[in-house]
Amino acid sequence: MVNMRIYKSTWFYKIFLLGLFFSLFTHTVRLEASQPLYLSGPRIKVIDLRADFHSDNTIIVVSGKIKNVSHEPMRGYVNIYLLNSSGHTITAYAEPVNSTRSFGHGEIVDFETVINVADIKGINNISVEFVRQ
Repeated sequence: MVNMRIYKSTWFYKIFLLGLFFSLFTHTVRLEASQPLYLSGPRIKVIDLRADFHSDNTIIVVSGKIKNVSHEPMRGYVNIYLLNSSGHTITAYAEPVNSTRSFGHGEIVDFETVINVADIKGINNISVEFVRQ
């Protein structure tokens, strides 16, 4: 009779410990899964993007402002893409931003470039992309 009670109580503790281990394991997994993941790089906003054609359509002046909305300083340049009506790139130009100096959180810096387009036909749109150095 005594041996039977020990046997039953041993199984009880094994099941109890297994249940405790399982609940701790699943609790830990839930905590890890609920933590936010920050996978994106520094963030910017392009503000006041303009593309002004010269009166004879041989020159485009592309200008705008870049705002650093990340919490770290950055520097870089903009790629300016001249696109056709299908959205494909005809040609691209690079322009330094803020004379390649760093700019911090909340700062807004300007860029401007003059592009001779006398020999480029079919420009329908312009796209700008900031590239961090």
